[in-house]
Amino acid sequence: PMLLRLNEASFLESADAAVTSDSRLSLTPKLTSTPDAIASSSSRAVDDPGQTQGGQTLGLPTVALPPAGRLSYDFLSVCQRRLSPGLTYVHSSMNLGQLASLLYETTTAAFRGDELYGTDRENAAAVSIYVSLHGIDGIADGAYRYDAARQQLKLIRLGDQREALQFAMNMGTVSLFHVPICIHLAGHRDFNKSTLGYRGHRIEHMRTGMILQCLLLSASALGMNGHPLLDFNAGTCDAIYDLESSGETTLVQVPIGFHGAGIRFTGGLHG
Repeated sequence: PMLLRLNEASFLESADAAVTSDSRLSLTPKLTSTPDAIASSSSRAVDDPGQTQGGQTLGLPTVALPPAGRLSYDFLSVCQRRLSPGLTYVHSSMNLGQLASLLYETTTAAFRGDELYGTDRENAAAVSIYVSLHGIDGIADGAYRYDAARQQLKLIRLGDQREALQFAMNMGTVSLFHVPICIHLAGHRDFNKSTLGYRGHRIEHMRTGMILQCLLLSASALGMNGHPLLDFNAGTCDAIYDLESSGETTLVQVPIGFHGAGIRFTGGLHG
């Protein structure tokens, strides 16, 4: 009984810290270009420059992703190719179409409407997808929020974020300088707390895991792979995406890219 009480107390303490913590690493925005220049750097910037005041643009534009459809692949082969590359990521070119396919396949596979999330889709909106991009043809480097309903990316912070993200990792098991995409799944700190208490926080983590699995399989189907990371400073990522304003926090970090062959034991499960 005493061990059960200790375990319960430990869970409540850790969950409460995750839900109520307001620690943040302040990052000063470094906008290296004007909104007009950002729009011109992408061939698919849409007419959504943000709010205006006194004739000046306060927000930054959204970027419409190319149309994408569901991927067709052999599930067994994709699972066999699935791995966490670690230090074997390599520099390789990537275009906006590949990014669109990755995000569309992930959200379409994960958000199955009434079957999983209920009629009001309240829970589907509980986990948000943020991306930090570098070196992708057709879109400027920066931190974006993915809008699955409109198949758009909303620019939050302009510029290469890899140095801040690499610095925020507690261990250098992955070099983020070799990947074009770093995806962050974020959730609300007080998700369903009034109804479910701390169980809402746990449920949010489970749903994040479901989306993560869809993301990893989608990356493998496109010839890439992702490496899920939990050992990082969430406050740095929250500051990059300005998550404090939306009451969210980063739950998992997933660099995605192409990689070389690594040392890996393979074999059948049967003799």
